[in-house]
Amino acid sequence: MEAVVSTQSTWEAVVSTQSTWEAVVSTQSTWDLRKLVGSALTGDFLQDTLRDYNKASFQVPKTKKGGDGSSRVLISSVSDRGEDKYFDPESNKLYTFNVKTGQVTAEEDAKEDLDGEVEEYRAAAQAAVRGYYDSVYEANKGTCAVFGNDEGTLTAVISSKNLNLANFWSGGWYSFWKVSVAKQGEAELSGQVRSNVHYFEDGNVQLNTSYKPTKTVTVSDPESTGKAIADAITKLEMDLHRNLEAYYVKLHDHTFKAMRRFRPKTGTNFDWKSASHKIAREIGK
Repeated sequence: MEAVVSTQSTWEAVVSTQSTWEAVVSTQSTWDLRKLVGSALTGDFLQDTLRDYNKASFQVPKTKKGGDGSSRVLISSVSDRGEDKYFDPESNKLYTFNVKTGQVTAEEDAKEDLDGEVEEYRAAAQAAVRGYYDSVYEANKGTCAVFGNDEGTLTAVISSKNLNLANFWSGGWYSFWKVSVAKQGEAELSGQVRSNVHYFEDGNVQLNTSYKPTKTVTVSDPESTGKAIADAITKLEMDLHRNLEAYYVKLHDHTFKAMRRFRPKTGTNFDWKSASHKIAREIGK
């Protein structure tokens, strides 16, 4: 399963470019996977794997109204309502997602039966997180959603992807945040941020980052609490982004340079004259 899930951009290529089940089965990646898992690669196995992958990587397919990517639905365990239906609390829509084609096939009006007070906090947090998302993330590449439950736990999810398969690279940023608004006062916002960058032209280079921050927020009225949650997410994600930028500079100026061996272990420059090595081979005989 790890081999299946880790081939992220391969599956993104399959899901985003194929429109029929037969097309997916006939792709080269399917044959590559068959070599790894053998006869276990049945239709049901492949479908279950695609379903698990889509939820684990927070896929964001376009809705029927979002042909330009401006309207997307979040595919995740928290939005899953069973039978490949996923709920969007911002639009109060339930979307049917086809794991075989990677497309939304139907939508219907829906509304969560959520405690009224919790819904006020959820809606305020949704508006605040949406404001942060729209101001920072590239348009039409992803979405954000805030979910709630009757225990007073809010879950905010952000997912954005940038695919350029024609030029052999892809990237994604996903973050998942939880906080309880069941009682007023200080509460802990806990999160997990993951980023993946994959470059695969004549090779396979990936940079995977996982970060699990926490921050204290103050729960008061819904509007102030929503703003506090969004401000905390903003700071934590921006801190990570700045650290990654600094790491990239260090990677180029120091890490890669340190990996390069300027001289062989002998401490002498390599002799490029073939005659010298011919003599060494003769002596070795």
